[in-house]
Amino acid sequence: MAVLVLAPYPLRSSMTLCIHYHRDFDGMVSAAVLATILREKQGETPRWRSVNYDQRTDWINFSAGARFAIVDFPFH
Repeated sequence: MAVLVLAPYPLRSSMTLCIHYHRDFDGMVSAAVLATILREKQGETPRWRSVNYDQRTDWINFSAGARFAIVDFPFH
């Protein structure tokens, strides 16, 4: 199940959003869907970066100070 929450107003920032996705087919599709929605609704062109399950060992420091979204990835 996917959940997408868009703010009722554009969340503008000087920082480019990076979409992190699990490196498999549904992860890439999830990133593509989010990127398309952000481009069409808010005029953003986010970057994409794959992430694997080994990242769970360091969630505290994950992309510290960056503007990012994570799709198709369990946090448990």
